Amino acid sequence: MIIKNNGFTIAELIVVVIIIAILAAIIVPGSNFSYVASAIISESEIASEPLKQAVEQHYLKYNKFPNKQNLQEVLNSIKKPKRVSTIELLPEGRIKITFDASDIEIGGTWWHSLNNPLSNDLTGKDLILVPTVKNDKLIWDECNYGSVPMRNRHYKCSGHK
Repeated sequence: MIIKNNGFTIAELIVVVIIIAILAAIIVPGSNFSYVASAIISESEIASEPLKQAVEQHYLKYNKFPNKQNLQEVLNSIKKPKRVSTIELLPEGRIKITFDASDIEIGGTWWHSLNNPLSNDLTGKDLILVPTVKNDKLIWDECNYGSVPMRNRHYKCSGHK
């Protein structure tokens, strides 16, 4: 008696689907979001907090934004994180944070760089924190100014959850 086998078993089909899924995960990057770049940015925002508070206090006291001379002592006392080259006060109370992450390799493999050429390197890029007055309170906009890519900014700006 000869038994003729037609088609594939379910186990064989599952193995083929799993192999295809693994190959797709290796070839296609899921996202170009960099947790390293986002951590550097978050650390710099925390480091700039004393300056933000000083700008707020100056505004509440004098009803105008300070200049560099008004807050030079605060600027000098800020401890810059490792990958931040400068934190400076601009006109209208804006705070500019410039990054230097040239000592680390940010990004995926060479294959990922071919598929998605966007860079997560922050070297030379800046983030500008802009104060806006609403109902006698300063609200800081960290989403719309500077050359840091949106995908690396705070989750409320980048769309990452």
